[in-house]
Amino acid sequence: MNSDVAEAKSHSITGHLNSLKNKGLVLSNEMGVLFNQEGSKLIRQCENYIKKIVVVVAILFVITVAWIFINLYGPIFWLGKIA
Repeated sequence: MNSDVAEAKSHSITGHLNSLKNKGLVLSNEMGVLFNQEGSKLIRQCENYIKKIVVVVAILFVITVAWIFINLYGPIFWLGKIA
């Protein structure tokens, strides 16, 4: 009789622990989803900033190359047209 009661209590405690474990897994899974959503937002923001930085650097590069070309070869063209 006592062993039956002890076994029943054991099964009850095991079931309760499994229930808590499952609730914990669900909670940790939800936290993981939340962190993944926040992480993907952060990654998208970084991608947007990187795209903007690349565009600005490309524009500055084109302006610099044009400025160098005008300063190096501009006087030669003007002298050729004047002479």
